[in-house]
Amino acid sequence: MSALDYGSATVLGQLQITSKSNEIPALRDLLDQFNLTNTLVTMEAMHTQTATAEHIVTGGGAYLITIKANQPRLLAWAKSKKWATMPPSWFRSDAPAPLTLAVASRTKPLRSSTYCVL
Repeated sequence: MSALDYGSATVLGQLQITSKSNEIPALRDLLDQFNLTNTLVTMEAMHTQTATAEHIVTGGGAYLITIKANQPRLLAWAKSKKWATMPPSWFRSDAPAPLTLAVASRTKPLRSSTYCVL
């Protein structure tokens, strides 16, 4: 598992996954190598875990995690866009503003979505 700085295309750290573990808890061990203050951590859907999110926030960071069917209640909430009507006090005061990202793949056309960083 690797931590990357996308801006400079640099590998910042790596951690080998032991045979008696898996990537989910190993990510938290990898993140412990860094000062997360004012850092936006992005991860794939496998890491959409409460413990991982709490770990990042406790370290002073923010996160952008893909939400898929492995977290059905969270996915339903995100699709409902109820987060867009939440008062500013509901969000962390130091969290970055919502991001607008353009996403494309080989099979789907470019689309733009707004994501809220919690």
